[in-house]
This record gives sequence, structure tokens and C-alpha cells, in this order.
Amino acid sequence: MKMAVLAAFLLAPALAGPAPARAVDVTVVATPPAAPTATSSCPAGDERQKVAVFVTPPEGSSISTAVFDLAYDAKLVGLPGRRNEDSVRARFSGFPEGAVSAINDKDGSVRVVVTGTKSLSRRLALFSVEFDVCAGATAPAPEDYACTVASCVATHIPVEGCSCRLEIIAAEP
Repeated sequence: MKMAVLAAFLLAPALAGPAPARAVDVTVVATPPAAPTATSSCPAGDERQKVAVFVTPPEGSSISTAVFDLAYDAKLVGLPGRRNEDSVRARFSGFPEGAVSAINDKDGSVRVVVTGTKSLSRRLALFSVEFDVCAGATAPAPEDYACTVASCVATHIPVEGCSCRLEIIAAEP
């Protein structure tokens, strides 16, 4: 939850523009975490599939923040747990050094926000995620996933034309 709040804090000026300062009362309600389980539509099998996600900014642009939506077929693969639980976050790795990330799994799509202190424009994967292949399902092909960039930002200035791609880098029993 702390990372999601921090990412939202970092993105707010970039996406909303300058706003007048004002005091806001905030009430935080803690809920006990659910036990990590596969989604009801995807009982976890013995196989996992690791997917790497790459971002491509427009030529000549350097971005510091990107918001991704990664759609997946919840009848083929899934993540243990829900939303931003520890069991979901544990399946993500490879973020750039010093970057802050926020993850929200919605059982069929996952939103990932990555904010870096340095440029995110690099040829290496920005992050990877390891999915459970559903029991009795065949591991998906790359075209069974969809990756879109909801927004990207270069030092508080929105950048149009960012794209993402993914590669399946491992399928392990």
C-alpha cells in the first residue's frame, strides 16, 4: 500500500498539472490480507510463465514514469492473491535500480506504475512478471497478452506515443 500511495504522490503533479495547496483529511482503514490463492477462474497448475515488459518512448524522448496495463487471459494464467497484496508483488522483478513501482492486479489485467529517478528509456526489460499457468491449460503465446501504456511522463510533462511490448522469457514446470 505504501508503494501505491508513493507512486500516486509522484504521478499526481505529472498528470494533473499544478494545483493550489490545501489541507486534506485522510482516513486509512486497514483490512487483513487474504491468504494467497489462485483466482477462482484459474486454479494454479505446476507450470509458471515469465513475461518481460519493455517500454519504447517516442524517438528523442526520455521518460521517467510509465503506467502500463497488461491484460492476460485469466482462464490460462493468473497471479496468486489480489490487488497489490504481497503475493502479487512477489511475482514482479527486474525494476530499474532506484525505481518505485505500484502494482494492482484485477484478475485479467494488471496495472503497473513505474517511476524512476533516472530515465526509464532503455533497451532492457523494464520489469518482468511470473504468472501461474492454470491447471489443465496450455501456456499462452505472446499474442494471448496485451500490453498498453496508459501514460508516460518526462519530468512532469506528459509524453504522447509511448508503447510497450512483451516477451515470454521462461516457461518452467
